Amino acid sequence: MRPIILLPVLALILLGGCAQPELPRDHFYRLMVPTPEGASSAPELPGVIEVQRLAADGLVSERPLVFSFRDDTQALRQYNYNLWNEAPPAIVQDQLSRYLQAAGIARRVVTPELRQRPDYQVVGKIRRFEQVVGAPHGVAVELELGVVRLRDDGLVFRRSYFAERKTVDDAPATAARAINEALAEVFAGFVRDIRELKVR
Repeated sequence: MRPIILLPVLALILLGGCAQPELPRDHFYRLMVPTPEGASSAPELPGVIEVQRLAADGLVSERPLVFSFRDDTQALRQYNYNLWNEAPPAIVQDQLSRYLQAAGIARRVVTPELRQRPDYQVVGKIRRFEQVVGAPHGVAVELELGVVRLRDDGLVFRRSYFAERKTVDDAPATAARAINEALAEVFAGFVRDIRELKVR
């Protein structure tokens, strides 16, 4: 009888040895760029300004967080389980429209989904939107942004904006928070240029 009693125990041991390890859980991050302090008393852009979805190439257009190594920033990689809640072109568009509205740049700031007739459009491209792994730890954000006047299709201006932030470690969550800060610096530079140009 003893061998019969041992068989179920041996079967449980074998099954336990074949069990798959638990897969890592997905982590999702959102962009929440701090709004600027002190809106313009009079809008710099008369009428309605529409923020278009920004263009982006390759990995930068996808939801996984992108990173490069400090000693090889030309090679980009993606995390498997660390993702933005939406693709960067969509969330940057949303945050930029909120930022411009809070800054009082125009009478009204909209996105194409609202189907308003705009007087100006904000267009652009995400050039860099990444964590930089390795000492010194950090992130890098580069956007190309411009303003188009729709009544004559005139390009008012178009410039590149770059910002870096150092971080205390290489954790993806730390990088996501730092990208928010770097993006706020880029947005502030864009608003400053609009105000200095006195667009009409």
